[in-house]
Amino acid sequence: MLQVDFSTFPTLETVRLILRQLNEHDVAALHRLRSHEQTMKYICRPLSTCEQDAREFLDQLKDAQTNGMGITWCLSTRAAPTILIGIIGLYRINKGNFRGEVGYTLQPDYWGQGFMSEALQGVLKFSFANLGFHSLEAHADPRNERSTTLLKRNCFRLAGTLRDCIFFEGSFYSSAVYELLNSEWKLQQSL
Repeated sequence: MLQVDFSTFPTLETVRLILRQLNEHDVAALHRLRSHEQTMKYICRPLSTCEQDAREFLDQLKDAQTNGMGITWCLSTRAAPTILIGIIGLYRINKGNFRGEVGYTLQPDYWGQGFMSEALQGVLKFSFANLGFHSLEAHADPRNERSTTLLKRNCFRLAGTLRDCIFFEGSFYSSAVYELLNSEWKLQQSL
């Protein structure tokens, strides 16, 4: 069984980013991120309507971390380490199958600059090399070309599409499921 211990939060660093623990000072920025229509366009979750919504979301993330079921990092640039520009995390950790799901959100001002790919590479390295995951999956709305392109560029393979599997605000939405095996990640690292 996969052993995860997030009691000491693992700060990750990349060339341009610091992936750190979310805190109370991030609530306003987290609210802006989750209330931005463009950011949330392909995420079937209600928009944040106030900072209390963001605070409750932060509490859910803390509970998942405490229970070893997930961990979420705040993305900040090295130039502005206290400013949240996005989040990335491991969710729905299945310890018995050495498996988890990766998810992410980034402020539109930072799109197209490679920040999320850089953050994803840091999380993949931590997940496979440090935690010992066998595989990771990611779910993306098939219409979200930015997300599906990001996953493909980072060696995720389309495993299939769950058609009309999400009912949100009166409509059904599909989810493309992408997967990456530890062995595939290691092979990519050796090239």
